[in-house]
Amino acid sequence: MPRIPFLDIYFILSLVVSYFFPLNGYGKCVQKNLLNEDTSLNTEHYYLSQDAPSDTVVLYMTGQGDAISMYSFLALDFQQAFHSDVFMYDVRGQGKSSGPRCHVDHYDQHVKDLEVILLYLEAQKYKKIHIISHSMGGLISALYVQEKPLGSIKTLTLIAPFFGLAGGSFYKGFVKKSASLVSNTFNYGTLKVVPFNPVPFFSSSQSNIITHDPEYFSIFNSNPNKCGVPSFSWVMASMQAQEKLSSYEKAPEIPLLMMTAGDDAVVSTKAAKKQCEEWGKIKAGSCLYHEFAGKRHGLVYETEQVRNEIRQLIGQHINP
Repeated sequence: MPRIPFLDIYFILSLVVSYFFPLNGYGKCVQKNLLNEDTSLNTEHYYLSQDAPSDTVVLYMTGQGDAISMYSFLALDFQQAFHSDVFMYDVRGQGKSSGPRCHVDHYDQHVKDLEVILLYLEAQKYKKIHIISHSMGGLISALYVQEKPLGSIKTLTLIAPFFGLAGGSFYKGFVKKSASLVSNTFNYGTLKVVPFNPVPFFSSSQSNIITHDPEYFSIFNSNPNKCGVPSFSWVMASMQAQEKLSSYEKAPEIPLLMMTAGDDAVVSTKAAKKQCEEWGKIKAGSCLYHEFAGKRHGLVYETEQVRNEIRQLIGQHINP
């Protein structure tokens, strides 16, 4: 007997409840485009209540290739778990934001985009902003809190942050030299690379590298707004950003929670843990670390047990 598509039922019921009971507030979403120079950033703003504006918002940042349309379930989940508004945006070149697909020339562009988002949220009278970021979003947000004024940012949560590629040193060196050669020597940075992890995305949850949950993997893998393989310039810019982050001899000035996946075949769990430890040496207790043994890169797409533990850890982090 086929499995009951629980998530499909959950999404449908969420939409029905939101439509017929708007005063509840859960799931009320407003789409808006924010402009940073020539780049239009697609955003979704989930309001907890239409009658009583919240002073707290969770800003969720996605990873490479992702689109916020893949995470509507997470917005509703965060609303109820943390009793706050939720805000998401497609980074440039991904989802419905403008820009060359899966491409960036330098991470300064991403950091500036995040600054535009945060200034917008502060203009909406939010006094407490909690950033929760995954993979590439973790690299962007970590750079931001090291380089920019914190403003209303109160906490930062990094989920499987992209502080390094998974794989051996020879493999990473080959990727870096290839990206540099194509981007800088031949000036073809917008060309797309083959997936830079040798383990492919299969259709079976037993062989994919994202999650052990087949239903969540189906949502992840079938979303039409995914932009796919990144450009050579994106790879080069990411590695430069990682080196820049590790060069800072200071720790973030806000409470930081880092969660990694023990069986991550996309990003380096070792690099993330090392960075957390370095921050801890600079400022004792500045980085709380938790590793999910045997779990895969898409922790927010993992099994319900993992998702429950993530909610508990984040809840304790933002509301100690």
